This record gives sequence, structure tokens and C-alpha cells, in this order.
Amino acid sequence: MLNHFRRRLDDFLGILEQHVRDRAFVVGDRATIADLSMSAYLSYPKEEAGYDFVVSHPAIMLGSAAWRRFRDGAHLMICCQGSA
Repeated sequence: MLNHFRRRLDDFLGILEQHVRDRAFVVGDRATIADLSMSAYLSYPKEEAGYDFVVSHPAIMLGSAAWRRFRDGAHLMICCQGSA
């Protein structure tokens, strides 16, 4: 059963890797919940996830400058929420 899900995940990651090679965000021209959700799943350590995403899916992990700005800003926004 786990092998089945691993193959499905590999297929999905391959599609996503191709999709984000020439896009700043997963959907549209600005950040959406899809980008935020994806960043959470991709932040698991490689020992837990079983993937070294920087090596296996560099377009997903490194992305464009716009994606990195969103990712870094989203983490700050989540960390600082409610502190004002």
C-alpha cells in the first residue's frame, strides 16, 4: 500500500516540478493557499519525508525569486501573527 502512495506522490511531484519551472507561483500570478500549503509539506526534513527535494525536485524547492519572497514572507507572517 505504501509503495502505491509513494508512486502516486512521485508522479505528482514530477508534474509539479515541470509546472513551476517557468512560473512564480503554483496557480496564477500571485501567491495563493496552494503555495502556502505546498511550502508546509516541503519543509519536512529529508529524513522524515524520504526526499531530498533540493536534489530531486529543484524547481519546486528553489523556484523563482517571487516564490522565495512569498515563502519567506509567509513564514514571518505566521510566526508573528497575534504578536501586535
